[in-house]
Amino acid sequence: MESRHISNQAKSEKEMNKVYLCHLRDVGYCVDGTRLFFIKHGLDWRDFKRNGIEPEKLIATNNIMAIKLAEAAQKNGR
Repeated sequence: MESRHISNQAKSEKEMNKVYLCHLRDVGYCVDGTRLFFIKHGLDWRDFKRNGIEPEKLIATNNIMAIKLAEAAQKNGR
């Protein structure tokens, strides 16, 4: 039973570390521009809208705005 709790806790922590649509609004990014960014960088926009994205994927683009978004999401949580 305890290992299941630890497993669920680890999953919850991973989910908290994701970047979500609400984080776009927090940093003042527009949805249309971000959608185009995802397309340009081969990222799945629909999956992002549903499930968020790991900040490491945004950081890997080496785009300063994506890095700023990832950092803001990690700082602010949710």
